[in-house]
Amino acid sequence: MLMSGPPGEFWLPWTPAPLPGLPPGLQPPSSCSRELRPQELRPPLWADICQTPGAAAAPLGMQLLKASSSSAPPVSGDPLQVELSVDEDGIARLVCLDGSLASLTPVRRNVSLASSPKAARRQVATPKPARVVSSTARQRKMTPSRVAAPSAPRPPSFTSPPLSSSSSTITYNGTDNGTLVEQIRAAVASGASRLVVDVTCNCVEANSIEVEGGEVVLRGSSDGAKVGLTLAGLRVTGGSLWVQNLAICATEENQVRAGQLQCSNCQITSRNGCGILCLQKAKVFLTDCEVVNCMRSGIGVNGKNTEIELHRCAVLKNNYSGIGVNHQARSITLSDNRIVDNGYNGVWLNSGVVAKWLGGEISGNKLSAKDGPGILQGWDDCPLRTP
Repeated sequence: MLMSGPPGEFWLPWTPAPLPGLPPGLQPPSSCSRELRPQELRPPLWADICQTPGAAAAPLGMQLLKASSSSAPPVSGDPLQVELSVDEDGIARLVCLDGSLASLTPVRRNVSLASSPKAARRQVATPKPARVVSSTARQRKMTPSRVAAPSAPRPPSFTSPPLSSSSSTITYNGTDNGTLVEQIRAAVASGASRLVVDVTCNCVEANSIEVEGGEVVLRGSSDGAKVGLTLAGLRVTGGSLWVQNLAICATEENQVRAGQLQCSNCQITSRNGCGILCLQKAKVFLTDCEVVNCMRSGIGVNGKNTEIELHRCAVLKNNYSGIGVNHQARSITLSDNRIVDNGYNGVWLNSGVVAKWLGGEISGNKLSAKDGPGILQGWDDCPLRTP
């Protein structure tokens, strides 16, 4: 075995035989070590020096086993017979029997099965059978992954209310089964996700109609003329309220917050506020409607992230502006509308507000057609403006 000496040196123990022809004073000691220089030991593996049992003893009583390099698998070879030779300077060297110098070649240590039970179990273990892939599995693996279908486009703003399996219908004539507000509350409490209310005659309600969720359709049923509905106001704080063919007169104010109000063929007025006050996240869509004679502005926007669309509407004779926007909206679209004869401005937009003007008329307003630092696209860049 190799013994470690000073840093960078290794020593090989050996027992020399008496050398013939030398006086006793010059004979080597009974036991000594042979210095192995670093160039003879190539890291990281070292040669195994062992004595082969049953082999003829060499002059040194030791044998060197040939081995391949460290990069190849270890292979044992024929024993190499060596002997000790002493130079004139007294340096002992290992010499092969054929006269060449013996070198120590790094080899990988070959661990026998007897010395490593775990290695023995690994070598005698039955190899795993090869994995067989069926043609069906191979075809399924080669099939490209499925691509999710694109989501359906958003439906247009002005559509009829969608059908629902859990819907309820109320016909209100102003006299039967309590007030209109009470009947709407009872139907919503029963769990109906969609409520249709047909108003057949003009009626007056002391309280406001409040919609907090679901869908409520409020429509006038008469031969051509709008049905009058006087109440404290419409309050939409969630869900959707659809109003059709009604003349709404709010004694207080109509408000929409975080919900949707959609009106078609309606007349809207407010005695103590805006015709429709749009608060935060309100969605208001008007088609073929008239917003008239309101205490304040016809359409007032006083909340962020709102969506406002007016198509073929008339906003006229309101005490303040026809449309007044104080906060930035998600979108404001004015298409083919008449905004006339209002007390202040036709359209007033605060700083940072951008609205789209897609044709129509703005005229007869006392202060100006359009005012405020906001931008009305399609109107501000028009070379010919209506006074």
